[in-house]
Amino acid sequence: MIDDETLDRQLREAVPYINDDGFTSRVIARLPAARREPQWLRAMIVVGLALIGTGMAYFLSGGGSLVRQGVVQMATSRFGCCWSSRLVAASWLARSQSSSPSARRLKYEI
Repeated sequence: MIDDETLDRQLREAVPYINDDGFTSRVIARLPAARREPQWLRAMIVVGLALIGTGMAYFLSGGGSLVRQGVVQMATSRFGCCWSSRLVAASWLARSQSSSPSARRLKYEI
């Protein structure tokens, strides 16, 4: 395998320089300076797209029903989570159930 220095040397020696009477340097000098985008703009675009993707996933999954099912499975698993995570899962589940449309209909039917 050839290391970088050897390859560099071989490429420089293989192709002789073609004299262009300064044409290349004149073209490079006339090119506009490269504009740098602000870093915060790129970060905001990434965060915005992540939020849009998260929102789409939430609504397309039935309003978080997959998350709710995962929390229930985690809380009731035999291999068990610690009690604090079960408490968090139960409180999240109770809050999400009370705000779901089926829970609201059940309140009015009773």
